[in-house]
Amino acid sequence: MKKALYVIGIGLLVGVVARILLPGVDPMGWFGTLIVGVLGSLLGGWISKKVGKPVTQGKLDWKSFGFMVLGAVILLIVIRMLF
Repeated sequence: MKKALYVIGIGLLVGVVARILLPGVDPMGWFGTLIVGVLGSLLGGWISKKVGKPVTQGKLDWKSFGFMVLGAVILLIVIRMLF
């Protein structure tokens, strides 16, 4: 339960930061922002492994957070292109 709350909290924070960095009209509310944040975090972790800078699992630092936000911004761009 504690880990689920952690994922929800970090996902929502990442989603909000991504939407602030990429302003505009998005067809989603807070739940959509949460989903973008969680999926963007997963995408950011994958990107970090591909560029040779893997993030530390279970540890939140600036590098990890940056890759999470990068993944969420990329996901927002794809969503805007599709809708």
